[in-house]
Amino acid sequence: MANDLRFGWELSGSGWATCRIEDDEAEWNDSVSYCTDALADVLHAVAGLYGPTSVQRVSFDLEPAEARWA
Repeated sequence: MANDLRFGWELSGSGWATCRIEDDEAEWNDSVSYCTDALADVLHAVAGLYGPTSVQRVSFDLEPAEARWA
């Protein structure tokens, strides 16, 4: 079993990006809004995994929904 995590971020319009996160067992993708700095939040959370806290939280505004990762 491989522990392969893949992340994609593609600008898809004015104020929108398509985000894709997948591993060997699951995949999530959606259009993310400009209302938050979602890419910076993801990068901060990934960097935070190497700190004293091994749990990080990220939320994406999908308008009108929200995706939360913990």
